[in-house]
Amino acid sequence: MCYRTLLLCSILLLGIFPSGWKTLAQDCMNLNLYAMKVATCCHLESFIRADTYDECSKTMDEKYPDKKLQKIVCSFDCMYREMGVLTGVDEIDVEKINANQAGYDDAYQEAIAKAASACVAQKGTIREEAEMIQTECSLFATKFHACMSLETMKNCPAERWDSSVLCEKVREGVMPCPP
Repeated sequence: MCYRTLLLCSILLLGIFPSGWKTLAQDCMNLNLYAMKVATCCHLESFIRADTYDECSKTMDEKYPDKKLQKIVCSFDCMYREMGVLTGVDEIDVEKINANQAGYDDAYQEAIAKAASACVAQKGTIREEAEMIQTECSLFATKFHACMSLETMKNCPAERWDSSVLCEKVREGVMPCPP
């Protein structure tokens, strides 16, 4: 499963847009129409190791063959733990996050470092939100991953940003339209 699809699943299945994103008057975006475009506004590198995700996903496929939400949530929890990024209930190793991004340009590494700092600062809120939805595995890693993706988009280097009208709305913080 590709990285952007994982981001979209996190956003669409779990409604993970941060509550701090502003809403502009009557302006909103229809994610049913624009989800794929929104996911590509910033050229994000894969934050995860594909081989680790594939291994966790295969395990969770076998464990939860008919439960898509459980599979996704448990795959993220498994992957974050296998990568050493998540330990205990909600301990995040920022150094491992930064080390995994070392091969990218300096501006992107800075965006990831800012995202990690912002998400770690929100850890309590992420944990509380994760506890609100009952799942077989902790929702914390999935919500943390969504936070990382969204914060990286907010800090996306100019050379990685698509300056289309829709993407500029994303950058301005326009929220998804209510269902």
